[in-house]
Amino acid sequence: MYLVDFIYDGLRLSNYGCMVGNVVNSGDAAISMGSVVEFETAINHGTYTSEIINADYSDVYTVTFDIFKKNCGGGHKDYFEDKEITWFMRWLNRKDYRKFVPIYDNAEEFYRLFYMGTFNECKAISIQGKVYGFSLTFISNSPFAYLDYKPNTFKITNLNQSVKIKGEYKVPCGSFAFYDTSEELGAVYPKSFKITINDSGKGDFLLMNDMDPSGRYTEIKSCSQGEVINFDCIHKVITSNNQTAHDKFYNDFNYVFPRLVNTFDKSLNTFYATRRCTITIDYNPIRKVGVIT
Repeated sequence: MYLVDFIYDGLRLSNYGCMVGNVVNSGDAAISMGSVVEFETAINHGTYTSEIINADYSDVYTVTFDIFKKNCGGGHKDYFEDKEITWFMRWLNRKDYRKFVPIYDNAEEFYRLFYMGTFNECKAISIQGKVYGFSLTFISNSPFAYLDYKPNTFKITNLNQSVKIKGEYKVPCGSFAFYDTSEELGAVYPKSFKITINDSGKGDFLLMNDMDPSGRYTEIKSCSQGEVINFDCIHKVITSNNQTAHDKFYNDFNYVFPRLVNTFDKSLNTFYATRRCTITIDYNPIRKVGVIT
């Protein structure tokens, strides 16, 4: 299995007469899978063992590979002309992050993986004054890849469960279950969490995840029927299509954004809501895998 093609910002390399290759084939080699963890430790002089004080990922993921033309001969030039060089540089070398999807020769299980990043370095492979290819270095915005999932929608129609949310008393709730299949353990925020209030009247909305610590819940006061509330959980922004129904919308929110949680042994998140509603979760699970070149 090896990289033969890719999609960047919605455009596919092979559609422009190019392929992924290597200038020199050095045989099998170890491939970086990203996610390098650095540990800060201290020695316990009573046991002479090191204790972990802090642990974090050391850097974002990067990979370097080459591209060349694949339609050589038959009137097709095997080198890049000036206008083609300009186009490729405009496409790949940018100052913002775009979606990068690697495509392999025989690996359907990897076809849904993607990264967010840019080609921060594009070197020309030049022979006798002509550019025959590019050596590209892709830099991701994180140590991980992500799995491309379609948003999941859940509908709560019955409030037939009694659940303690605020830690003081039990309230009628409906529930739904969501599996967090991320390879990163702990709490992860989805891209967005959209809630549409379906029942009549005006009242408070509470949401709790049973995988979160006790006492952590999301609350929005004075929600009305048909109100659509969208949580941008990455950038910590909340919006509503009916903010005028609130005296002060931002004062009606307790600023606890919904999130997903998993442990090594458990990934099932059960959410409890106090209003009949429709909830859509837009989430890309983390995958600790590098680009295989």
